[in-house]
Amino acid sequence: MLRSFFQIFILFSLVGISSQMARSSTNQFEEHVLVVMRTMGHELLLSAGDSTSTVLPISRDLERYKMQFTTDFSFDPQVLSQIVDSVMDKTKTAANYLIEIKNCDSDLVVYSYELNKMNPEGEAPCKGRPFP
Repeated sequence: MLRSFFQIFILFSLVGISSQMARSSTNQFEEHVLVVMRTMGHELLLSAGDSTSTVLPISRDLERYKMQFTTDFSFDPQVLSQIVDSVMDKTKTAANYLIEIKNCDSDLVVYSYELNKMNPEGEAPCKGRPFP
């Protein structure tokens, strides 16, 4: 049975998306986001020492994209934010976004942060704290 302990949700703000992406069609943007999300998932699994598990298909609900995995793993909030921020910066997908990590069993948010390029002093909460 494929199960994931965590689901990662990303909400993109369309403000600040690169001009090239803004000019492209909605379908092209959607395809771009799916590849970006899979890249994030791959990098997150690698950071957890997992090079064999699968990132399940990315799903979308309105402006939210959901990523799930085939195996349970733990993550470091600082590493998660570094991976997401790095991939977003390299791919120029969005300048503003919200990340939520939810427990699959309870659907409760166990970690979240928001990046807004208009407020560069903003920082991911709980950086440096051990995550259970």
